[in-house]
Amino acid sequence: MPKEKNNLALFKNERKIRKVRAINLLTPQEVAERLRLTRRTIMKYIREGKIKAIKLNRRIYRISEKDLNLFLKKCKRK
Repeated sequence: MPKEKNNLALFKNERKIRKVRAINLLTPQEVAERLRLTRRTIMKYIREGKIKAIKLNRRIYRISEKDLNLFLKKCKRK
């Protein structure tokens, strides 16, 4: 059995199976509904960097549950 160096397989065909946690992604509209705000306000927060979002193309954004929770925690501290 080949030894691994820095968790990298020594052979090209050898792969490590890893468990990947699913990430729940929300649309700006879904976030707006949860927070009882408008989609326009959520998009403003994304542009200002208040809410971290993934930009899929020019018009499509997604927000992870984790980033939404971080935003809410920041708001509670103020």
